[in-house]
Amino acid sequence: MRALLSIITLFFALFLISCGDTIIYSDVPAADPKDKVPTGGVLMKVEGTIPANLTNSTLRARLSKSGEVTLDTEIPLTETTTIQFNDVPSGEWTLTVDALKNNKVKYTGSDTVVVEIGEIASKNINMEKVNFGFGGVDIDITF
Repeated sequence: MRALLSIITLFFALFLISCGDTIIYSDVPAADPKDKVPTGGVLMKVEGTIPANLTNSTLRARLSKSGEVTLDTEIPLTETTTIQFNDVPSGEWTLTVDALKNNKVKYTGSDTVVVEIGEIASKNINMEKVNFGFGGVDIDITF
């Protein structure tokens, strides 16, 4: 039993050491096609209680940065929803998250996230209820 515990501890220590110098590379085109762009990632997960009006809804997440390809994904929203963007070129990105019901944005949140080489950035986004949209106007004109 003691030997098994020692082997597991050694394996875990070697795993942590090997992760320390890991750099992830992307095939995103750079100035020279032979170059690889150092990348990192972004991780988001749903925390808290989802409002009742968002049952059977969708979560859309978008990473955007001037001069880069916009990265986006859309998945069903549940209490355990997790979204991870991998192979994201390093730098400062804008992260926008929308909760959609029947293809209409009901809640939204946005913030800046810094992606570092070989790291997974974790970000908290506070979702705010959307209080705008389109409606109609009924006009009565009297002479």
